[in-house]
Amino acid sequence: MNNELILKAKKALKKAHPKLSGYKVGAAVEGLTGNIHIGYNVETDIHHAIHAEMMAICSLIENSNEKIKQIVVACVDRAWFPCGWCRQWIWEYSESPETQVIAYCVSTNEIEVATISELLPKAFKLEL
Repeated sequence: MNNELILKAKKALKKAHPKLSGYKVGAAVEGLTGNIHIGYNVETDIHHAIHAEMMAICSLIENSNEKIKQIVVACVDRAWFPCGWCRQWIWEYSESPETQVIAYCVSTNEIEVATISELLPKAFKLEL
């Protein structure tokens, strides 16, 4: 596990704008070449949101155009794994079904690790 990835996810958490839910989330994603990109959740008054994982993945695609090696999701009160929507994003942009997804709790330093295939069994994949 990459400690730098955890530190960057913690730092991203501080930038979160959870206007409605009050629930801050930060994410850091590592690409295959070691590039790290961060994201944080941003909510609007009309119940739209950008999830931290999605922002980090978009940054990875925009700046490195590479696949995900691993991702850390940091939350304040519990080590939460990503929601279903974010799991699909991680699945589609991962190097393999064994890509690590690390859930980290800032207040307790609790860490939980799973592969994306464990979190999203029988995932949808569009075959063109």
